Amino acid sequence: MSATIAKLRSLEKLLENGVEDLTVQMTIDKIIEQRIEEEMKSMRNLKRKLKKFERKYGTTSKEFYERFSKGELGDSADVVEWFAYCDMYRRSSDRVKLLRNTEE
Repeated sequence: MSATIAKLRSLEKLLENGVEDLTVQMTIDKIIEQRIEEEMKSMRNLKRKLKKFERKYGTTSKEFYERFSKGELGDSADVVEWFAYCDMYRRSSDRVKLLRNTEE
């Protein structure tokens, strides 16, 4: 990971110094687009898992998350699994928002 960050910083310095490269821009755009697609696929899979819990317990994942955060639901296997899926979905959503902000 640190090698990747070092390479990105080198590219950043080149761009800051006025070196414009269409190939670099297109490559970065493609990487961002691909990462967004991967996150969206993950979110669709997680959404299906969340919907199963929502149907089983008759509540939304948002309501579940709020109640869990208040300590109202205990720590059964289903509760822990549901919370994990909620958290994974939230983190994927945050990554998509971050990546989409780079497209502006």
